[in-house]
Amino acid sequence: MIEEKDRFKHKLDFLFKAIDDAQNTIRFADTKAGAVIAFWSLVITALIRTKESWYSWLISINTWIDKIVVYIILILMIYFCVQSVWLAYLTIVPKSNPDAHIDKDGVDVQGLFYLHAMKPTLKGKYLYHNYSDLKLAITTKEYLCKLDGLSDADIHKELAFELQKVSFIRNLKIHRVNIAITAVIRFLITLFILFVYWFGHQFIQFKGDNELFHLEVNGKLFIVLYIAHKIGDYLFQTDKQARLKSEEWGPLLKHCLVYTLIVIGVAYLYTGLFNWTAVMIIFFTHVFLDKRSFLLWWGKYVKRVKESDIPHMQSAMLELDQAFHYIVLFIVSLIY
Repeated sequence: MIEEKDRFKHKLDFLFKAIDDAQNTIRFADTKAGAVIAFWSLVITALIRTKESWYSWLISINTWIDKIVVYIILILMIYFCVQSVWLAYLTIVPKSNPDAHIDKDGVDVQGLFYLHAMKPTLKGKYLYHNYSDLKLAITTKEYLCKLDGLSDADIHKELAFELQKVSFIRNLKIHRVNIAITAVIRFLITLFILFVYWFGHQFIQFKGDNELFHLEVNGKLFIVLYIAHKIGDYLFQTDKQARLKSEEWGPLLKHCLVYTLIVIGVAYLYTGLFNWTAVMIIFFTHVFLDKRSFLLWWGKYVKRVKESDIPHMQSAMLELDQAFHYIVLFIVSLIY
């Protein structure tokens, strides 16, 4: 059995170690906050020195959409800068009375470890000169009197309270400095985006009226085919066909035949299109896609869907199926 004195000593060592560790972390957080402030000093200095170049480039932007993009990026950069500087400043500025943020839950502590109260309050003229009437709120006699009256349990309370205070300060500083550093990273990302935008605007220009692929798309036909696709694939597809078409040929062929008749019929009524090649393209591609073998292969190896049958993946597979149907309709609109 550990004797009472040894147990008391172990508790003291534990509390002192925890307090020391928290204080070291606080110092490190202050160092990081100082580095953040130094970084922004360099950035602001660089921006001031190059302000004429920045101003000239901003003036040279002509189109309103370009101005909106650039100004949004600049607003984000300013926001990240202000956020980072303010949080770094709050990290460095000491918290003079952290005990106000500790829930003592009825435990009576006297706060003898860290003496922060001043008499009179440290403000006004006392900030700028060492006046002799500025003193600690507790006198030496009062402190010694309270110290002599402490039992072993009271000492544990005082140290535990001190640990809570430095832990509160540590947590506050770490959280603030981490967000300040994150804001620096976000600023650099937005700055890089702005640089890429500026570089492309200055040095990479594609001029001319030639299209990379000169294709004539029959927009009216595509819209008609799209509406007809919705009618044939949703309104006139039975539940049995929807469930069994990927497994049995009968429901699949019936659905694809009805679908093709509807699509070609609507296209003929509204655009005058009737072409046997178009009929074959629409029918056989629909059979190919609704058989689902190709879709499952694409989902597994291209879209990287591990389990296509689980509920939250079925909607993704449905969208994949519809995407390929739309591509077929687009190709038909290009041809005709």
